Amino acid sequence: MIKLWKQWQRFWFGSTELLGLSLFRFLFSVVLFFMYLFRFFEFEVFFSNKGLLSITDLNTYVMDYIKPQWYLFSASDVVNKVFYVILLLLILTLVFGIANRAMTFLTFLLHLLFIQRNPAIVYGADLVSTFWLFYLSFVNHNQFFTIRQWLPFYNKINLKGDIFSSLGFRFIQIQLCIIYAYTGMEKLKGQTWWDGSAVWYVMGNDNIVPFDFSFFQYLPWAVAVMTFSTLLFEIYFPMAIWMKPLRPIWLFLGLCLHGLAMFFMGLTYFSPIMLSSYVLFLNPVVLSNFLANLRLPKQVLKFIGNNQ
Repeated sequence: MIKLWKQWQRFWFGSTELLGLSLFRFLFSVVLFFMYLFRFFEFEVFFSNKGLLSITDLNTYVMDYIKPQWYLFSASDVVNKVFYVILLLLILTLVFGIANRAMTFLTFLLHLLFIQRNPAIVYGADLVSTFWLFYLSFVNHNQFFTIRQWLPFYNKINLKGDIFSSLGFRFIQIQLCIIYAYTGMEKLKGQTWWDGSAVWYVMGNDNIVPFDFSFFQYLPWAVAVMTFSTLLFEIYFPMAIWMKPLRPIWLFLGLCLHGLAMFFMGLTYFSPIMLSSYVLFLNPVVLSNFLANLRLPKQVLKFIGNNQ
């Protein structure tokens, strides 16, 4: 029992590898910035009263039992656009490792603001970004991959993690497991996932896929393999990822799955946002050695971290 208790404490409150957390923050925030930058050019369509969903229509669109207690956005399109610019700037502070925990939490709130403003355009990338921003608000994520590394007094900054960083680190890992498990179990409710044809309904839909994959109708076995492989990967992810022999296999399978989803379904933002969290499962020593051995310019290496 004592040994199990120590392992439990070590799991939740052990030392945190800030390099992995910082790399995760950098990769995720880069994708998030481009997602919101793209939407900025379509602001009038997505978030204005003249666009897809006016505030009046929003009150009708959102059902009462899921309606927020209060809305974070303004009734003025001009004010909301100012909030949007602030959000973009805050995401940039995440990209460059300037944002602290309070600024990250403000980014999370502004992200929620625009989710509330037009829930009709919300999809997986928005939902997962909500989780990642919330957990990042509790962790010390700006010690590596930061332009602060270029400051002459940076060596005096404490690079050790804390309890909140350790908890946030584990919450992100566990949240990823929950996402996969829930998604996989939900798929089991559909008959097409049982008969092996589910993937075909995606690949054969011209409104989803950017290319013509109609030839797969002559390869039903390939469709069945992709269908059942997706199910097995998602349902067993929460178990396999914690087993050291299976972890690299599952991470590779996830890379293939999301890579194919990005190619077949055009999930330009969702796939990278999911994959960014994979770095938290990498061996910190291997990750550190890999980054240290990269032949990169000195300024880039300094951005990564002066301890690398």
